[in-house]
Amino acid sequence: METDNIALGERFSPEILGFMQLAIDQAKLASNSLEVPVGCVIVEDGKVIAAGRNRTNETRNATRHAEMEALDVLLVQWQGTGFTAAEVAEKFAACSLYVTCEPCIMCAAALSIIGISVDHTEIKLNSAKICLFTNDWMTLALFRYKGSILWLCK
Repeated sequence: METDNIALGERFSPEILGFMQLAIDQAKLASNSLEVPVGCVIVEDGKVIAAGRNRTNETRNATRHAEMEALDVLLVQWQGTGFTAAEVAEKFAACSLYVTCEPCIMCAAALSIIGISVDHTEIKLNSAKICLFTNDWMTLALFRYKGSILWLCK
């Protein structure tokens, strides 16, 4: 019988699995801080350029999801270097997002607005579902046209 890890190795490159492991590491940090264990990393040109974990309890701010934390790291960095809004949008469009669960409607909308093209593929790892978001696959334009998070989670 084929194990989950063998199936994963056949379906996803070691690089993709490595990025997912980094997202899982962020989720573990969230869990250790008594947060909902969600983590993500944002990748550009094969390099992790931002990471985030849930911080809603820590900050007492319900919007501080892992995706928003990672996006804010980049926004501060890129705006601090003097990039225009168009340049920031172009940079986001070149990024891939790896996250440990499906984004909520708030995060999915934010990702759509900033232009990270995403779709998700569920990976089964130790009976937990892990979702992978990356530019290499279909775009979130399908989500926009359908107008429902249910399409994204199909």
